[in-house]
Amino acid sequence: MKNKLNLEVSLLEIILSILIFVICSVIVINCFIIARYTQIKANDKTIGIMKVQTTLEYIRSSRNIDEVNEYMIKEFQEVYYDNNIYINYYDKNWNICDKSEKEYIIKIKLENISIKSGKLINIQASAQKIKPYPLVDKNRDNSQITLISTNKFFPNFMRSTK
Repeated sequence: MKNKLNLEVSLLEIILSILIFVICSVIVINCFIIARYTQIKANDKTIGIMKVQTTLEYIRSSRNIDEVNEYMIKEFQEVYYDNNIYINYYDKNWNICDKSEKEYIIKIKLENISIKSGKLINIQASAQKIKPYPLVDKNRDNSQITLISTNKFFPNFMRSTK
């Protein structure tokens, strides 16, 4: 009788141990999956900022608005002249691709403001991921990777030296 009682307790302990192990395993696997998507998001943020910052640095180093427009028309796939919006599409490896294969979008918006002493350009640059990151993004719309706003002033006395 005593052996039978010990056997039942041992079986109950084994079942309870397995249940605890399964619960802990699910939690750990979930943490690894979330960490993986967080790493992907961090890598995308680094690459997105680098691509946006490269364009912004070129704009900021330009001597005049014409030079900015030439560069933007040459470098970007879609150009909306009426709104001064420039868009590039990228695939999952951050290579420029067609609109149908896009995974990421880089959008630059320029707003020209004329003042007495020159021209001021308000620049808004953003990088977005089309599909949200699983388990990481709370927002289910386009995932904003980066958004940078800056200005560039071109004084009237600076002329092109072509």
